[in-house]
Amino acid sequence: MFSVTLPPTMRRLAMALAVIGLPAFAADATQADEELIRRLESSAAFDQAVDRAIERRIRRDAEQRQKAAADQQAKRAALAANARAPDPQRDRIHGAATAPYSIIVYSDLECPYCKRFAGVAEKAAAALGDKVNVVWRHYPLDVHGKVAVQEAVAAECVARQAGNTGFFTFVDAVLAGTQTNGKGLPGGDAALTALAKDAGAGDAPALKACTEDAAVAALVQQDMQDGIKAGVEGTPGLILRDNLTSRAQLVGGALPQDQMERALRAFVETGKGS
Repeated sequence: MFSVTLPPTMRRLAMALAVIGLPAFAADATQADEELIRRLESSAAFDQAVDRAIERRIRRDAEQRQKAAADQQAKRAALAANARAPDPQRDRIHGAATAPYSIIVYSDLECPYCKRFAGVAEKAAAALGDKVNVVWRHYPLDVHGKVAVQEAVAAECVARQAGNTGFFTFVDAVLAGTQTNGKGLPGGDAALTALAKDAGAGDAPALKACTEDAAVAALVQQDMQDGIKAGVEGTPGLILRDNLTSRAQLVGGALPQDQMERALRAFVETGKGS
């Protein structure tokens, strides 16, 4: 084995050919090749041509990345549009029921990221007054086991006695107290029942009957299937929705408060031009 040392100009040419996707030349240059090398080395036009070739490749790669990102965003928007329209008779809504915009939150009461995100969507919506509401949908992850489903069902049953106000009081309390990741509340079922009572579900027999109702569990699963169709893959899953045009956007998970507010304002501002 031996190595061939190319003149600087030829090394530069080889690099340029590699950048633009063309095969490099053979290493065993002939006398005619050597003459070409000398002529190239003395020409400023060569360096300029190589620079332009490299710049074109860099620009083309950047354009391809931008197109791929735009295509991905379009696909996510198309999926997000599958989320069902907020329905005051079906959904748990915080804020004005008929607000023109919604933050749809797919959440799991055993999710540590949902615990961190608690209250963020509500504050972001409140900053825009009655323009935006928050719609809660259940998305109990399999990894969090039966506890996540049990808490979601309990939340629905609290809502049957105490409405949306009781529902959000309950889920906020569960998120504040849960040990997350399927461990539930420190006090177990008794603690969950106590939080339900504090949130307004004082009829204990009715609460128990509701939590054992398969139809309520089915509602929880319907929420989750709705999220899956809308492109939600984890929790919290966030979809911004224009309820007047059905335009929708899937945004990141547990966004910090400032990022959530910026994303929401940008979405609303975009809608003003439509």
